Amino acid sequence: AELLFEEKLVLVRTTPTDRVLGAEDHVRIDWGEEFAASYQAAYPDQANSVVAISYGPLALDYILATGGTGYFRKGFVRSYLEEGRLALVPDSPEFSYSAYAVHSTKADEGVMARIRTGLRAAAAIAS
Repeated sequence: AELLFEEKLVLVRTTPTDRVLGAEDHVRIDWGEEFAASYQAAYPDQANSVVAISYGPLALDYILATGGTGYFRKGFVRSYLEEGRLALVPDSPEFSYSAYAVHSTKADEGVMARIRTGLRAAAAIAS
């Protein structure tokens, strides 16, 4: 496995921030086992989310439409933060999120180099 990029998962909420959001407004996004364990350690007393979505962009569309909170890749939500459509939740923990490429050792190295370059460029655009 080869590390492609590392990013932070941050807790964001919809605006305006004076609207009170409860536990039922939190959307749980499946960011993998490592995130789930870290999240459970950071929030041991939090009940299971009413809404769980396994695809980040769909979860973002959901909270933008209905209001709520969720953990997202910081680079992915940067423009929404800058526009004021989302806000960081103060004093909330951040979690590391890494993306890896796994490929056969028999793969053509020239092809793999182009794939790695393309994936990193796509990740940079999304960040």
